[in-house]
Amino acid sequence: QNPPPPLRTGSETEEPLEKASQWARAPHEWITQRVDIVRGFVASDLSDYVMRFSMLLLGAYTLYLAWCESCKADYLAYLAGVGEALLDFVTLTRGSLSGATVAVCLSVWLLTVRWMR
Repeated sequence: QNPPPPLRTGSETEEPLEKASQWARAPHEWITQRVDIVRGFVASDLSDYVMRFSMLLLGAYTLYLAWCESCKADYLAYLAGVGEALLDFVTLTRGSLSGATVAVCLSVWLLTVRWMR
């Protein structure tokens, strides 16, 4: 193991501390250039673009379907069902179809993420 460094005495001259504004004005070198980051983001294959476009269309279609004044009671019932399913899942309620559905969906999602990596 390396020995500890010697202690400084008060007689040594210390360099003045750099202020934050001086540090911010000084040029800094980054590991990657901004152009490299943008180039890496843009360099995707066709399937990546198709997935992004599909998700965008699916999100827009979801908003289109949700924009309905007469459907608010249905949405509240749906959210209540989802809340009940999550509560059944968290409380480990046996024989609950909604809790089992959440468990299966969660396991399929996690297995898919694990398999894709």
